[in-house]
Amino acid sequence: MTGSSEDRRGAAQRVREAIRRVLAEHASPAELGLSVALGVFLACTPFYGLQTILALGLAWLLRLNRVAAVLAAQASTPPLSPVLIFASVQLGEHLLSGHFFAMSLGTLRSQSIPQLARTFFTAWLLGGCVLGGVLGAVAGGGTCGGARARGLRGQRGCAGGCCARGVLGRVRRPPGRGGARNTRLWRGATRLLDAGCAARLATE
Repeated sequence: MTGSSEDRRGAAQRVREAIRRVLAEHASPAELGLSVALGVFLACTPFYGLQTILALGLAWLLRLNRVAAVLAAQASTPPLSPVLIFASVQLGEHLLSGHFFAMSLGTLRSQSIPQLARTFFTAWLLGGCVLGGVLGAVAGGGTCGGARARGLRGQRGCAGGCCARGVLGRVRRPPGRGGARNTRLWRGATRLLDAGCAARLATE
């Protein structure tokens, strides 16, 4: 029983650590802002059912915060989704034809279902990209500004090693036993960078 209890506690601890790492990855103000901008942009696109997967994949590919991107992509859920869809379609149709999409029975009956679906999707795609770009820029800029105002810097804050993990963490380790992170030179470089970060924060 004791061993089983310890195994459960160890598994729970590993899960908590994994969640903590995911939440803290690429969490500088700029990265958080870009992650939110990406999620909001995808929320305005017509790729329903794929937006969360796209947010995860693109955030991983672009080395952004996956949690922030996925949460921002949830703007496509009710009650915001009808508003976003309507605004995207109307904007896209206006850009394509110079007039808004007429939501009337006469317009719907005048076109075949495939033609209507093609017109609707094209307008939604174009309008969603434009609207998503604008809303993403606003949301991302607000997130970045808010993070900077709260003093967020990097994955664990400056004192926790934002420079070491955010800058040196992107450099491939040179070959050698134990890795370069275990050498005195590497540790000295990380401390120097963190001290520079702290000095910059003190002047802002």
